[in-house]
Amino acid sequence: MPGTKKSGKRKTAPPQNVIQKPQGQTGKQRTPIGAFDPAAGKDIYEPEMICGQRMEKGVTKFLVKWVGYAERANAWEPIEHLASCEDLIVEFKERKKIRLAQLDAAAEKARIEKEARLRVSPPHDMAS
Repeated sequence: MPGTKKSGKRKTAPPQNVIQKPQGQTGKQRTPIGAFDPAAGKDIYEPEMICGQRMEKGVTKFLVKWVGYAERANAWEPIEHLASCEDLIVEFKERKKIRLAQLDAAAEKARIEKEARLRVSPPHDMAS
């Protein structure tokens, strides 16, 4: 019958030997469970450095810089994916502690300098 045909592509059923996965799931984890086991295979991502830490829905995650990848490929990974990276996590925490101490020292220095300037300069209302 003319005019009853819908425009567009026809939908066809997938081949029988292809397993369909839900949309949004690729089947690959960024960090496989055996990611740091050399015998695990070629889909291994080696972490270079831990760059950050945050809590997300009650789970601690670390921002990981991967060896051989640009910084835009950094990924937030739960600690379960970083099972054999305790040394990188300890190194990150030490860097964080040092950086916080530097920031505290700089803030204290700025506070002392501000107090010294206030002591030296006369009040504005006494000038008249």
